[in-house]
Amino acid sequence: YGLLQFAEMKKVYPIDERLLPRTADWMMSQLGDDGYFRVQPRWGAVGANNHAYICWALTQAGFTADDLGPALDTLLAAAQASEDPYVTALAALTFANIGHHEAFAEIAEMLAAMPLSVFFDGMAVNLDGEAAWTVQRSVVFEFTDIDQRYTYIVRRGASELLDGALPEADIHVRVDSQAFKEMLAGLRNPALSLVRDFEVVKGGRIGFARFMRLFQPDLDIDGTS
Repeated sequence: YGLLQFAEMKKVYPIDERLLPRTADWMMSQLGDDGYFRVQPRWGAVGANNHAYICWALTQAGFTADDLGPALDTLLAAAQASEDPYVTALAALTFANIGHHEAFAEIAEMLAAMPLSVFFDGMAVNLDGEAAWTVQRSVVFEFTDIDQRYTYIVRRGASELLDGALPEADIHVRVDSQAFKEMLAGLRNPALSLVRDFEVVKGGRIGFARFMRLFQPDLDIDGTS
């Protein structure tokens, strides 16, 4: 996380040129014999989630496949074995950053194979309970490529997923299931995806964007109008 902050800061403010290489060198020194990054030697491997995040952070900061070496093999294996869209998405973004298009395409196919329930579960985990405390809203998600419909309800800081489309839902959107998965996984810019990929049948695009912001607080609502 610190490496990403320094890399972004460098774009707008001068920093010590030794800072990024020194931070990256320390991170690379934590790569264990098992191919996973370790935070501290006594803690052991940090697991697939953090390993994927570290690999992605390094490539975001400009480090290459040669720099990462065996960490990429471990990352690909972790993505292939994982049912967590967070790990899968970070692996896909990492391989996209370094230009490994075949690995990126393979991982994108893994996302396609994951059931929609996994992504709706992720929305429930990411719901901002405080922001949603006064909200009572329902949205129908109609997936045009697989002819499936779900109603997602947020009520007083909690969420519920129903099979099928409730006629009285406040908002109704249509979207391709893969576009939906890639947006939630971070492979598509959320603000752009809401404009390009979603057809708002009922409730208005701004209303839908505000609903999605309950799960992604950084979502730029102004860019969806």
